Amino acid sequence: MKKTTFFSLLAVLALFASLSSFKVSVRMVADEQTRNVGPFQKIGLAYPANVILRQGSTHSVKVEGDAEQLIQLVTEVQNGKLNIRRKDHDNNNNWSSGKKRVTIYITVPQIEALSVSGSGKIKGEGTFKSASMDLAVSGSGNIQLNANVDNLSSRISGSGSIELQGTGKQSTISVSGSGSMKGYAFKTNDAKVSISGSGSCEINATTSLRSSISGSGKVSYEGSPSVDSRVSGSGSVKKRS
Repeated sequence: MKKTTFFSLLAVLALFASLSSFKVSVRMVADEQTRNVGPFQKIGLAYPANVILRQGSTHSVKVEGDAEQLIQLVTEVQNGKLNIRRKDHDNNNNWSSGKKRVTIYITVPQIEALSVSGSGKIKGEGTFKSASMDLAVSGSGNIQLNANVDNLSSRISGSGSIELQGTGKQSTISVSGSGSMKGYAFKTNDAKVSISGSGSCEINATTSLRSSISGSGKVSYEGSPSVDSRVSGSGSVKKRS
């Protein structure tokens, strides 16, 4: 009888161990959610995620990641801007360390502004058309976009980058820090570029290029624009060879 009780106890313990192991594995399984959001024309990413941006007839936001990560992920619209961030009460900056990045799929009819704060990435699929476009990266993040716009404004602060394709009429680009603007594939009529620090800007200008550099920054351009440059420091403005 004692022997039977002993083996029964072992069986129960083994069952609990297997259930505990099962819980851990379930917690790590990737999850998918479709978020209910209102209309928006701007996106602000303040979260270490990969955003895939598409232009379509409706607004939609789908998120993929570990269930634990998605619990802490906020997607809310305020004044026409979709804000993507962590919950305010989550003060653990390393809670997602070692985990696969969250992926966010966004469809929007029209986009006017994209901003990345931190190490997040936004990548556009297809060509986005807009009268004006405002792009901003603060930190080590990245924006990749193909756009046809009348007026473009791009700001980079930190070590981040913007990779741009398409066409524009008036383009204003500002780089502060060691960041980079990669725009050989973006053809604009007029470009105004300012760099403070060691950053760089690649641009394709057809009519005019005005540049101001403070520090060791570099402007490299394609096209045959009239060039007006002011350099303070060891920086340079050169036509791509």
